[in-house]
Amino acid sequence: MSRRTWFDLHSWCGLNLSVLMSFVLLTGTFATVSYELDWLANPAFREYRLSEADALDWGSLYVNARAASPEARLSSLSAPIDPWFPVVGVAIDDSGERTRIFLDPETAEVQGYGRWNNWQRFFRQAHRHLMLPVKAGVTIVGLLSVPLFIAFYSGTVIYRRWWRGFLVNPLASRAADRSPKTVRRFWGDMHRWLGVWSLWFILLMAITGTWYLLEQWGLDASYAPVEHDAPEPQDGWTLDPGQLERMTAQAALLNPTLEIESIHFPAGPDRLVRIQGQASAVLVRERANQLSFDAVTGDHVHSRDATRLSLHHRISEAADPLHFGYFGGAVTRYLWFLFGLAMSALSITGAYLYGLRVARSLQTETTAPRVVWQSVPAHMNVLKWPSAALLALCLGLAGASFLRF
Repeated sequence: MSRRTWFDLHSWCGLNLSVLMSFVLLTGTFATVSYELDWLANPAFREYRLSEADALDWGSLYVNARAASPEARLSSLSAPIDPWFPVVGVAIDDSGERTRIFLDPETAEVQGYGRWNNWQRFFRQAHRHLMLPVKAGVTIVGLLSVPLFIAFYSGTVIYRRWWRGFLVNPLASRAADRSPKTVRRFWGDMHRWLGVWSLWFILLMAITGTWYLLEQWGLDASYAPVEHDAPEPQDGWTLDPGQLERMTAQAALLNPTLEIESIHFPAGPDRLVRIQGQASAVLVRERANQLSFDAVTGDHVHSRDATRLSLHHRISEAADPLHFGYFGGAVTRYLWFLFGLAMSALSITGAYLYGLRVARSLQTETTAPRVVWQSVPAHMNVLKWPSAALLALCLGLAGASFLRF
């Protein structure tokens, strides 16, 4: 295709998908720092000691979390993702409602509670599947990878010698006057500059987004259930905290490189305690390293080592760390947040540039944002209506789910 054709395709995708694309990009961007948003919103979610414990006392944490919600079943305990976060327990009551329990990593004391539906849940769900049924929502969001691939390639075709753009200062074109020509040049330079610096990130998001779509339609790398003969516990049986401590000690012997990030307690007839975390493998979710123990006897039942997974599983386990950038702790999460803002700005400025071109074609001299933005919806095709409907439905479902208590 010619350079002009690629430009037209680039503009068409950027304009007509700008509403939905901008929403998905922004929710994904804030999903990377959603834990920090919950830290700001809930004082109980803050850890003020700022000292990383060498080894968490999982037995005491389990006892205190159980005591904090005695009528509910403790589902899991998760280690702090950073030193300024607490240990998080999740309890499920008989009605299926989940509650978060925040515990001090050093003293194991309960320091507060939180709702299950928090900022982290909202941004992850809105970004992943627009609050819709998972298969439908993931499919819609995953299909946005196609215009991302188009934006990536067409941008390099449209912007000749694009690699020179790394050293361009977009502010240099912003002269003291506010003439329409100067405004158009500034936003054009800013759009290209953001695009050049975000090229690698756009490609990464397109690839991982495509993978999520493929997983949803049959390429999911699931794990076979762990099978073992579970002895029947006595009536009124509960997990012994000492038994849990022996399990974590045994896990350290079985996998010396394992850093425990979460412990999941029995929910079904298998009565397994699952210890998960990071070990020697890179770019995997914590579930890729798992040690399973019988909750009654404490015997080791099964191990999963990320270094021994198939290529299919390794690709699957790498998708989340690469997509959300949490593989390097706070540093990479904040870096992904900045590039997410850049991608969101690309979507928004692309639509704004189209509005400026419309204003120029009508031979109007104004570049007032209100006038420019008013011209953008009028030139969108019918995709603006399903995009607006999806956003309204997403926010409506979020309000119904998150604001009901």
